[in-house]
Order: sequence, then C-alpha cells, then structure tokens
Amino acid sequence: MGSKNEFVIRLPANFLSITMSRTMLMLELNRFTALGWQLNLAVAKELQGSPNGQ
Repeated sequence: MGSKNEFVIRLPANFLSITMSRTMLMLELNRFTALGWQLNLAVAKELQGSPNGQ
C-alpha cells in the first residue's frame, strides 16, 4: 500500500509542474503573437504611407 500512497502524492506535483510549464508556454506564445501583430501593423502602415512606392 506504500507504493499507492507514493503515487497519489507524486501525481499532483507532476500535474502542477505540467500546468505551470504549459501556462508559461502560453504566455510566451501570447507575447510572441503580440510582437507579430505589432510588426504586421508597422508594415501595413508603411505600405499605406507610400501607395505608389515599391
């Protein structure tokens, strides 16, 4: 029965670490996406600013 208790104690710790790493990954992805949007907006403004220039 000792091994069963050990498993029950270890499972939440693993779940917590997985959840934390997943949350950090989502935050990094959101920040990266935000940077991408700013870059797209800057490029769009540049293209709108010079309609006849290429």
